[in-house]
Amino acid sequence: MWRCLSSSQLSIQSKLVSLFDAHIPMEKRLAPIVLFVYARPMHTAETLKALALNELALQSDLYVYCDAARNQADQELVGHVRAIVKGINGFNSVTIIERQANFGLAKNIIQGVSEVISEHGTAIVLEDDIVTNSEFLCFMNSALQKYAEQKDVWHVSGWNYPIDFTDIGDSYFWRIMNCWGSLVQLPRKLKRNYMPLAYRKTS
Repeated sequence: MWRCLSSSQLSIQSKLVSLFDAHIPMEKRLAPIVLFVYARPMHTAETLKALALNELALQSDLYVYCDAARNQADQELVGHVRAIVKGINGFNSVTIIERQANFGLAKNIIQGVSEVISEHGTAIVLEDDIVTNSEFLCFMNSALQKYAEQKDVWHVSGWNYPIDFTDIGDSYFWRIMNCWGSLVQLPRKLKRNYMPLAYRKTS
């Protein structure tokens, strides 16, 4: 079961929010989905299967970044993954980017997310081992609508630590970014500092 976590640039804590109770109407143009895959065909197939079962999948644009093999041993698996990706259906559109050289996880994600956000201003980011709940896209797009004008909120996560939710509810502000199933938006004041704030490669 997915637990959803809202993250704030300004370290907001202990402020409860219920996204699903807000009844926010969906915009015709939803946040694009960005999926990063490499050499795990079974994981990739399960991720895509779960994502396609989402209510908003047919209205969503999907970008898939396929990294190239880092060595000879991974080439066959990379080929299997790319074959699976080429058979994707169930989305509004599918754009496949096949790397010709191995980028590695960090560079692939940094460049891919940056490209999609530069075009759309926001992105729902997934890796090839994330099996989403069927309401995942609804939650993420509802969050985007709710916080579109709130510039101190730039990230929403679809995963959470196994903590006791009895007194805090399913959604709340947090100052830690979790990248497992996440929505990143780019408010005007964060445009120049997006990379250091989010997918910055560390030494």
